Amino acid sequence: MRIVTLHSPPIAFEQGGKITGFGVDLVREGLRRMGHTATVNIIPWKRAVHMTRFGDADAIFYMVENVERRKWFYFPDEHLVMETTVMLKRAGESFGFSRDRTDYPEVRLGLGLGYYYGPELKEFLDNAEFESIETAPAIETNFFKLLEKRIDVFLSDLALAQYFLKERASGHIVSIVRGPDGEPLVLDSVKSYLAFSKETMSREMADAFADTLKEMKEDGTCERIINKYR
Repeated sequence: MRIVTLHSPPIAFEQGGKITGFGVDLVREGLRRMGHTATVNIIPWKRAVHMTRFGDADAIFYMVENVERRKWFYFPDEHLVMETTVMLKRAGESFGFSRDRTDYPEVRLGLGLGYYYGPELKEFLDNAEFESIETAPAIETNFFKLLEKRIDVFLSDLALAQYFLKERASGHIVSIVRGPDGEPLVLDSVKSYLAFSKETMSREMADAFADTLKEMKEDGTCERIINKYR
């Protein structure tokens, strides 16, 4: 099976010429138990969505479900991973965020190109006013735009942000926006899935993967795989 995803360590990334990550391992193991072999490719997210929508790939992860996407993809009843969205800023600079506030006239916000962050965060972004909103295909792009002061903050998955800051040893120049308790300020946390193309796959395939993924969670396989990357 042809699987596509985005560069998102520790969920999916290339290391030593191989595609790895706990999301990759979860998908491969689930499909292996179903008798399938998965070929995983990492490409920009917007292109990955397009390829899967039109049948140039069989499935995509990790995708958040919405009404529009249900027209093109079969979503299993069991989620693959939780996507927890946080905000990153330049270290040493303060940024006060509140869901009750919708006007940020001096803030330039960076988003992922083609990303859907879940219904609650989408509603906030649709109604909030920023000086500007820019999109980029990868966290690295937004990271450098932040350092170059082309944007002031950007959104990222928490696991990806923590991994990126650790690997780049860049916690002294970029940091995660934190709440009053000192913990990362979570803007939204939503379920994400291995979504199957309606052009090449079937509802039965998605249902079978959901059943297999449930078994993997119950027998401890999912936890063991995720812990390998912590």
